[in-house]
Amino acid sequence: MDPAQEARKQELVEFLKGRKLDESFAEVLTMLDWVIPEGPIDCPAFLTPAFIEKYLPELVWFDDLKDRLIAVANVLASDPVCCSMMTAVYVGLYIDRKSVPWNLIQPQKFFGDDAGLPVLLLAMASIPLIHQRYASFGIPEEYAIRHSEWIGGAAKIYQAAHEGKPGFTSSQIFWLALGAAGKITRVGRFEFAIDDFSDWWIPAIYVNNATGEKVAFARDGWKFNAVGDRLPNEATDGIEFTTTLVETETTATGFAFNPIDSSISRELMTINKADWTLVAKTGDKVLGLHIPGGRPMDFEEAKRTLPLALDFFKKYRGVDAKLITCESWILNEQWLDRLSPESNLVKFMKYGRLFKFPLFNPQEGIFFVFGHDKIDPATHKADNKLQQMMIDMLNEGVPVKAGGIYFTVDMVR
Repeated sequence: MDPAQEARKQELVEFLKGRKLDESFAEVLTMLDWVIPEGPIDCPAFLTPAFIEKYLPELVWFDDLKDRLIAVANVLASDPVCCSMMTAVYVGLYIDRKSVPWNLIQPQKFFGDDAGLPVLLLAMASIPLIHQRYASFGIPEEYAIRHSEWIGGAAKIYQAAHEGKPGFTSSQIFWLALGAAGKITRVGRFEFAIDDFSDWWIPAIYVNNATGEKVAFARDGWKFNAVGDRLPNEATDGIEFTTTLVETETTATGFAFNPIDSSISRELMTINKADWTLVAKTGDKVLGLHIPGGRPMDFEEAKRTLPLALDFFKKYRGVDAKLITCESWILNEQWLDRLSPESNLVKFMKYGRLFKFPLFNPQEGIFFVFGHDKIDPATHKADNKLQQMMIDMLNEGVPVKAGGIYFTVDMVR
């Protein structure tokens, strides 16, 4: 922030303190150029009972929140300051799509156990925009309704982390802005983004023309530590092994990933390009898969979704995707040894082809399992098997990792 913005921020801090509102909100309001209203203003539709009654069912699990949400919305709508702030955030997030620290939007302190509901209302405000975006692509409304289920899943994560109190984590509302912009689409069990192929994290994937066998080579210059974890490209410490990939007109020579456990071979492999075809390259489109929370990931539903998504994006978005890819904390190869072979996650991981993704901030995985990114594994009580498994790993000093997976078109047809 420049000096003028800093001065404005301090003014807003004092103003918010006087109104008994969270002063951390001042930075966001400053970046949104918010002006304190001098009188009554028109409130947005998402703060009306009619809006809540119409769209709350799309969250699936929270019909019993209707009266509490309406009560909070009425308080916000009756206060010009609160109404104006909610409007400013709505416009900045969904209309202007400004890049501001949305995680600093904190619930008003005077709502007690319902302090998380103002942010949930902001999340729900995306629903009609998502419906409109789907309609603009000619996508049936049933897909838009299913998209809203993600809000309910994220609200369940918040609830689990706040002793059963309802709400929504402000740092997650950016994901809904992507949906409103048409950059994320729900199809079946998963959400998908249309991505440009990236050799930053996707290996060089070849398929054998005769057998359909796949080989995924690490890119030239990828770095690995002593236990075989991939390090960020910019890493300078802990490097044990750096891969090479040499491609000529007739051959490709590199270090291949084991598709079962994602380990990287230390021996060079050479393939003849006359017998193998490169699956995707720079300029191609791929589908980036995201696994929404809220409900179990039934393997059969997951498997059905993959070919459905390929057909969906070709029909409604004109995209002929060459690959489906996913990178996530939930694809940690360590789950293979800790979960039952019959678990949905293990089945899904074995259905695809695994590869290493760079070590990352472990708080991401911790957040999605526990609802907040800091826990004391020595004292934290697990509510489910996944939480207990992560607590055990943290107590054992095992790092929380991310993993990558890919599906070629022929794998899912």
